[in-house]
Amino acid sequence: MNTTLRTISRRRSPVQAAGWGAAVGVVGGLLGLGGAEFRIPILVRFFRYDPRAAVPLNLSVTLVTLVFALLVRARVLSLEPVLVHGSVIEGMVVGSVLAALVGPRLLYRLRDTSVRRLLVGLLVFLGVVLVVEAFLPAFPSPLPEATAWRVLVAAFCGAAIGLIASLLGVAGGELIIPTLVVLFGLDVKAAGTASPLISIPTVLVGLWGYRRLGAFQVREPLRWTVLPMAIGSIAGAFVGGWLARFVPGTALKVFLGILLIVSAVRALGKES
Repeated sequence: MNTTLRTISRRRSPVQAAGWGAAVGVVGGLLGLGGAEFRIPILVRFFRYDPRAAVPLNLSVTLVTLVFALLVRARVLSLEPVLVHGSVIEGMVVGSVLAALVGPRLLYRLRDTSVRRLLVGLLVFLGVVLVVEAFLPAFPSPLPEATAWRVLVAAFCGAAIGLIASLLGVAGGELIIPTLVVLFGLDVKAAGTASPLISIPTVLVGLWGYRRLGAFQVREPLRWTVLPMAIGSIAGAFVGGWLARFVPGTALKVFLGILLIVSAVRALGKES
């Protein structure tokens, strides 16, 4: 894997990485998410990274964009609506962190063809989630107010999301936000602020797991792919956030959900 990373890291310039990062950032800004699920097909198809190498690199870019997003939201929005649901958030963090300990080892134990099938399946699942979420009506939380029960459900949901996030190298916001809104009754803004609070510990643990498995022994991809792609993603997110005012949300989610499904199948559906 190290030789592959070293060879591929010379094929793409930082400008190209920043450009692709900006494109994904625009998509993320339009959706109000990080857009990391769109980076996996790009890293595999256009940058020619092996899927096992693409996931930890994607996770590295995700960490940078998450920290930036949290800093911005903390300055712009109040944390009070989030702190009210502290026990739910803590439960999701515990579940997702524990799952993130398993994800890297699971990915590295699978055969190459199994890794590709797994990533395609997860990305198609997220694409379907985007399409379904576009038509999902709002309704009150179906869970009782009993704290212990809510925390247990939150931990279970967090574990499922954390496993997916660590296997794909994503923040999981596309799953965290609807889970917090639909199951636990948070409004969309509070859920959007809580999402990076849940994702950052998960991403850190996932990165630690991949590092222990030797994912970052070669540093060139961090300098020439991860850093410029993260900078481009942040810049693109500003543009996407501004454009979101002019684009119909339902149509956008349906289009991008279908785009994600097609991109995943084309990039990862067969050996390149």
